Amino acid sequence: MVMLTQLQVDTLREITDNANTNYWEGYTYLSTILSGDPQNEPFLYWLDKAVEINSNYFESQANTYIRAATRNGLMFSGQDANSELIQRNSNLIGATVIGDILQTGVVPNVQDLIALDVKVAIEDGGQSIGGWGGSFYYWNLVWTEDGQTVGQSIRSNLVEYDKFITANAKAALEVLDKFGITFE
Repeated sequence: MVMLTQLQVDTLREITDNANTNYWEGYTYLSTILSGDPQNEPFLYWLDKAVEINSNYFESQANTYIRAATRNGLMFSGQDANSELIQRNSNLIGATVIGDILQTGVVPNVQDLIALDVKVAIEDGGQSIGGWGGSFYYWNLVWTEDGQTVGQSIRSNLVEYDKFITANAKAALEVLDKFGITFE
C-alpha cells in the first residue's frame, strides 16, 4: 500500500478527469510514482499490462490474450462480445480502480487491486470467473471473502471450468497465430 501526496492525487484526478476517462494514462502516471521500489513490482506488472489492455495496444500479447479470453468467455455464456463491450469493461475496471485511489489517496496492495478487478469484471461487466481474462495468470489469487482462490472457484463449477478451458485455449491460439509464435 502506498499513500499518495495531495499533489499526486490532484494530478491523477486531472489526468483522468476525475476517473472518467484516460485510464491508461492514469495507470502510466501511477507507474512513474511507484517505479524504483522493488516492493511495488507486482503492482507495476499489473499497471504495465493494464496500460496495454486499456489503450488496446495492438502489438501487445497481453492485450490480445486478455481481450480474446474475455470475448471467448462472454461468447461461451451466449453474451454479446463485441470490441466496444470489451473496452467498456476495461474502462469500468479503470474507473473503479482509479476512482478508489482518488477517494482514498492510497494505492492498494496488488492482492486487493486484482480482487477489485475481478469483482468489477463480474458484477458490472457481465463476465464470470471462468471467463475473466486474468483467470489464467491469477489462478492462485484469493478473491473471495471466504478465502477461495480464482482456481478453486473455477474448478468447483463444471460450467466455469469448461468456459475457462475454452476461453483460454482459444486466446492462447490467437496470440500464437497473431505473433507468429510456434512450438519449434
